[in-house]
Order: sequence, then C-alpha cells, then structure tokens
Amino acid sequence: MESDDGIQLSKSGRPVLFLHGFLESSTMWRELMFSSLDIQPIYIDLTGHGELSKQPYKQIHSIQHLAEEVFEKLKLLNLESYDCVGHSLGGYVALELAKLDSRLEKLVLFHSNHWSDTEEKKINRNRVAKIVNSNFNLFLNEAIPNLFNNPKPYSKEIKSIIKEAQSIMPQTVIECSYAMRDRLDNGDFILENSERCYLVQGALDKTMQIDIARKEWKGKKAHFYEIENCSHMGHFEQKEMIENLISKIITK
Repeated sequence: MESDDGIQLSKSGRPVLFLHGFLESSTMWRELMFSSLDIQPIYIDLTGHGELSKQPYKQIHSIQHLAEEVFEKLKLLNLESYDCVGHSLGGYVALELAKLDSRLEKLVLFHSNHWSDTEEKKINRNRVAKIVNSNFNLFLNEAIPNLFNNPKPYSKEIKSIIKEAQSIMPQTVIECSYAMRDRLDNGDFILENSERCYLVQGALDKTMQIDIARKEWKGKKAHFYEIENCSHMGHFEQKEMIENLISKIITK
C-alpha cells in the first residue's frame, strides 16, 4: 500500500524504515528480498524523488529539513519503535532523524557515513550543481555508472536508474547536493550511540572515502562492515551478501 505522501506499508512485524540514496527512490529496495523476515518495511520517498517527484516543486533546505519531513510522516504511523536503513543520502537523513526521534533504535548507514564533507568534496558538490544546471542528462549519464565499480554488467539496471532519475527536477538535485555539502558532522552522536549504529561500506566506494571509514570506526563499539568487491551500489554488486547482512542486523 502506498500513500500520497510517498509512504509505503506492507505486512506486519518489526517496523523498519528504508531511506533511499541520491538520484534514487524507494524503488531501489526492490533489489533486496526481505520477504521472509518478520518485519514491516516502511518505504519513504524523500522530497522531490520517486512518487513525490510528481507533486509540485518543494524546496530542500538541508539534511535536517529532510529528516524533519520524514519525522512528520512517521508520526502518522503511531510507531512505538523502529529501525532504519539509509543508503547514501538516506543515511545522512537517518542520522538527523535519530537525533529527532527517540523511537529509532538500530541505525544502519548503508554506503553512507557520519562525517561532514572535506573541502575537496565540497568543491565537487558545487561542481555537480553547475553541471546539473547546464546539462542534467549529461550529469546523470556520467554520475550513475560511476557509482558501480564495473558498470558493464549492470547496463540494464543503470538505464533504469537513469530513466527514473530523469523524473527528478534538476533544482531538487542541486539542492540535495548543497544539503549534503553543508551537512553536520555527527561523530559525537555515533560515539554516544555506538552500540546501536552499523556502518556498511563498499571497499571500492570512492564516494564514501573508505580510508576515513576505517580510521573513524576502528576500535569503536559501533559495528563496521567492509564489503569486498563492492563500490556504492551494494544492492546490485553484492546483492546476496547485503541481503544476508542487513537481515542479520535488523533481526539480532
């Protein structure tokens, strides 16, 4: 079942919120099969993405702003508690959501992280905004294949992702880039909540700076999983492994 707000509900069991990544929508989670788990998946499209891309334009001010919108939608569900898995941009939103909502228990950052952008990364975000503003389709055709370590075996999937991403307004993509550029460092939050936080990173993921992840999470009580032969799209590149790992995390 799907609401006009982009919330999809099905089944019963432990509620688990799934937040999609940049240039994606809640449809990305179709790649992972959790049908055998006793969970209630909650799929939310972030502002301007997926089903919400069909609605009138709405400005994205910050990652905190996106988290506040998700928080308001979750209030309608009257949940006592829930877990959250956030991919990339969705992980950034999930971190801010965890600070807003005490009902959020386990937090899985899937190809995401808790630190703010480096100066180099901020420059790249600005560059993205300029390219999107001048040639949106060129950006999509360059950026999305680069999320894979080896895009050739996934040409069909990449075409599908690009086609869906074309429904997102360029201004929404620009605002998301700026929001990610300006997001807060949540290192203190991770330290204070380490036992309920999980980081799942691709060993070949250049966008998430795996070397920083190793350094930041080494020796902490938080749970760090480095996935071999995997870049930013683990739900395609290491589908079975990711299915098993996330299933284990949210049912333990």
